[in-house]
This record gives sequence, C-alpha cells and structure tokens, in this order.
Amino acid sequence: MHSKSEEKMKRNTTSRILSLLLALTMVLSMLAFVGCSDKQTTEPEKTAEQTTAENKTAEQNDEQKITINVKVTHADGSTKDFSIVTTADNLMDALDGEKLISQENGMIMSVDGEAADYNANGSWWCITKSGTMLMTGAADTEIADGESYELTYTIG
Repeated sequence: MHSKSEEKMKRNTTSRILSLLLALTMVLSMLAFVGCSDKQTTEPEKTAEQTTAENKTAEQNDEQKITINVKVTHADGSTKDFSIVTTADNLMDALDGEKLISQENGMIMSVDGEAADYNANGSWWCITKSGTMLMTGAADTEIADGESYELTYTIG
C-alpha cells in the first residue's frame, strides 16, 4: 500500500501536468486565433503561370476586336468618316454601339443625327460595302476586320 504522502504527491504531480497541458492548449489556441486575424487581406502574389494566363486572355479579348470604316453621306452631300473598333459581329450592333445610328424595329432611322423618313419624302439610308449595295439589312450583315461600309442618305 501507498502511503498518504505518496498519493498526495502523485495527485499534485498529476494536477500540475494537467494544469500545464491546459495552459499550453490555451496558449496555442490564442496563437492560432491571433495568427488567423493577423493575415493580410491583400491579394496573394500571382505565379508566373497565372500572369501568363491573364495576359493570354487579354490578348484574346484584343484579338476579338475588329475595326471597320464607315463613310456617311448626308442629304446635303457632305461626308463624314468613322473608324469603329468593336466586338460586334454585325453592322447594326457596331453602328448602334457607337451611337452612330438610331434604329426602330431593325430599320435605321437616323445616321449621325440626320433622320430619313420614307413616308414623308421617300428618303432612306442606303447601305453599301466598298461601293456595292447590300442585299441584307444592317442586323443581318456580318462584319470583319478592315471592311468599309457607306451609309448614304437617299431619296426615291
């Protein structure tokens, strides 16, 4: 049998060990909490692969942009040239995106601020591509980089 003093000593040792473990656990928990709250909210540094991928995406977006040239001939015979950089795939969207036209139900009503009214005086906007009259409307005319179009105020 153990003496009372030996048992008391064992209990004190066990109690001290448990107290140390508890204190250690509390300190580690506080460090973990402080470590989490000290983390910076800034964006992590990008790897070379991420930067390269982002640059390729930007280049692809630039490659999708095309430039078309548009010459507008007004009723008084004056002309104005426009260079349009766009991602649109048809003429109507490219012109509308530049606010060069107003349109109603797919019909061009005005160009560069000048309206044509077929019902009032037989005027309309004739669309040509490099001098050749189009047989499609602006919404159905697909565009490609470097093409030239003309919008001419026409009566009759």
